[in-house]
Amino acid sequence: MWIIYYLTVGLRAAVGAVLYGIKADPTNEKFLHGIFFDAGMILGGINAFTLCLSLNHQRRYRSSAPPNPPPQGGGSAGKEGEPLLGRADLIRKTISFAEILLFILFVVALALLYVALIEEVTLYVLLYVGSYILQRVPVLVLVLIIVMHRNGNEGPTRQSKVYLFFAALFHLANDLPVFFWAQLLPGGCIIYGALSWIDVLTIFNYVSLILFFLFLRSEYLRNMEECIWTTVSQIQDTFDFRRF
Repeated sequence: MWIIYYLTVGLRAAVGAVLYGIKADPTNEKFLHGIFFDAGMILGGINAFTLCLSLNHQRRYRSSAPPNPPPQGGGSAGKEGEPLLGRADLIRKTISFAEILLFILFVVALALLYVALIEEVTLYVLLYVGSYILQRVPVLVLVLIIVMHRNGNEGPTRQSKVYLFFAALFHLANDLPVFFWAQLLPGGCIIYGALSWIDVLTIFNYVSLILFFLFLRSEYLRNMEECIWTTVSQIQDTFDFRRF
């Protein structure tokens, strides 16, 4: 999910760059503007959905102690006599209620976006804006759950939590597309005659991506070390010659 998230971020940035540079005066450029506008909004929804899935995976599997491995030869979920039951259990363990809810929010946002673009009625536009905001609420909720979770020495380190917290803050500050901010914020340079509001928000976006990556790298190293020690402990318990 993190890989898909970064891919959608890159695609959305490329679409936004083209859209920001299009002059919507000629007829063909208006047509291109509409295509890239729609693509940018759709990618924004996919971007938020994949980020929520990534954070929810972190909450479920990596913010607590790793699950105990099944006993050797004692599992019954993989018996050939109960294939359907085994698959149903696997689906229930793999897909959580939170992920179903995130998918519903994503589909509702896409549906309202389609209606708002086709009808161009103020009510539908406001409904889509509400769904747009609602789809981003789980990001903050999941980040707060991960940051506030305490489980002894297990789970993310304090440094990783700091990375994640500030990454979410910078991400939400620049989650609206650049062309929206260009219409809302005043023009002109604000810092030493060189940086505009859009430039500052773009820097915030870069910082959020770097902090998300630092969090991801920190969690990868932590989980890799835990897996190594778990494997070594299992090998020692299995081939413990001291018993002989």
